[in-house]
Amino acid sequence: QKCEQIVGKLGSEISLLDEAEAAMTGFSSGTKQVFEAIKKGQLSGNFELLMDYLEVPEEFEIAVAALLGSAIEGIIIEKETEIDGVLDWIESENAARTMIIRNKHGLENEGAKKIKGDFKFISDILPEKNAKQPFVKNLLSNCIVTSDRVHAEKILPNLPYGYRVVTKNGEVYSTDQTITAGKETRVRTISRKREKSTLQKEMESTRTLLGQVTGQLEGLEKETQAAQLKIEELYLKRKELNDTSNRLALDVHKVEIERVQSDKQIGGEKTRLELLKSNIEKQNTEVSTRHIN
Repeated sequence: QKCEQIVGKLGSEISLLDEAEAAMTGFSSGTKQVFEAIKKGQLSGNFELLMDYLEVPEEFEIAVAALLGSAIEGIIIEKETEIDGVLDWIESENAARTMIIRNKHGLENEGAKKIKGDFKFISDILPEKNAKQPFVKNLLSNCIVTSDRVHAEKILPNLPYGYRVVTKNGEVYSTDQTITAGKETRVRTISRKREKSTLQKEMESTRTLLGQVTGQLEGLEKETQAAQLKIEELYLKRKELNDTSNRLALDVHKVEIERVQSDKQIGGEKTRLELLKSNIEKQNTEVSTRHIN
């Protein structure tokens, strides 16, 4: 029952995350308006959200959110022919600022690959299938994550122009000599996917455990039923033995009564026999006396 409650609770939490995803909770750009227009049939095309490709380890979520900023709400458009239609709609509806991300290769920059230090390229912390997407490489291939400000300051002078270094706390150092810091509110957009995946795995694990426990309980229930039947059989057997014992006790009592009665009869017959013997002796004595006289 406890496992079922846990599964129900996890299911509710996943549903809340699904609802938040569907409603684009936390979005402040025009992306939400664009997708609402698609639902209403005002726009058409093959559009995807950048955040659906951002499977980021928890320790780097703040860093990636800080690097991307509003781009985290960006819309990926596969076909170049569909871009003007979206831009025209945004202009006509006076929609909020919206980032359109082309899915095409940009310029390759290998200038930082030879640099050594305590850092990772952002592309190296993403799943390979996502890191190879052109739009991901365009946005993040020139981005490096390191542990803290001290390491960021050491790395920055060695980077080609256009590169950025971000700390795990979200402080962004750019080769244009700007530093951006402060609370990053969009991190929830990234973490929601990880939380959902974690909850789904936990729910699946709990369901597996529930299945195992249910199987064990069913086995125990069968054993309990078998034991109960055995107990009932033993109770019936004991009742039969008690009934037999009672019948035997009654028979013994009857036999005892008959024995007592028989003993009395024997005693009476013995007494009568003795009396007969005494009378015979008396008669014999009288006969003998008469014969002599």
